[in-house]
Amino acid sequence: MAIREKGETRYAGQVIGTWDHTWADGMLEEYAVVWDPVEHKSKDIQVGYYGSDGCNLCGGVSWEIDFTDEIVRDVVETEKKHGAAAFDEMIERQKHTVLKGDRVRVARGRKVPKGTELTVFWIGERPDYMGYNTEKIAGCRDDAGNKVWIKYDYLETLEVRPEPTEGQKHKFIEGYVKSQVDSIFGGRVALTGEERKAG
Repeated sequence: MAIREKGETRYAGQVIGTWDHTWADGMLEEYAVVWDPVEHKSKDIQVGYYGSDGCNLCGGVSWEIDFTDEIVRDVVETEKKHGAAAFDEMIERQKHTVLKGDRVRVARGRKVPKGTELTVFWIGERPDYMGYNTEKIAGCRDDAGNKVWIKYDYLETLEVRPEPTEGQKHKFIEGYVKSQVDSIFGGRVALTGEERKAG
């Protein structure tokens, strides 16, 4: 049994977890987390809404965590795809991230002419012009050795980052899948290294 309401069983073998929320007035909402094997994602089904007297205002709903091996496999395969996409996004961000020691080009701003090439020797924070927040700043040197302080966002790196290896990608995906599966199933599913591997 998974979720049972008015004599009808729903989502058999698909309930992977639960969560609840207590409101300031003391009312408690309770949800069962259901995995949809068609859309390959989870959704929340309200199974409880309790008053201070403990009465479930949803009425006549019972539930239990109940998932099949097929659901676990679908979650794992889905998270492998998400992990691969997350890895690709991370690598793309790294290609455009300015690091200390980088040769950079000024792409924005008025203080330093656009197109000026500099070398970054420091990256940090300083108060912005209003003094309420901070902004990221890069300390750079021009080709004559003069120091230039410029907003980090005004720079683009000229460095070419090395392409990641397949081993690095697989290791990232394995860690991603383990983390997501632990979170989704609340530690109730233990995967082998083979099951976490990217296909």
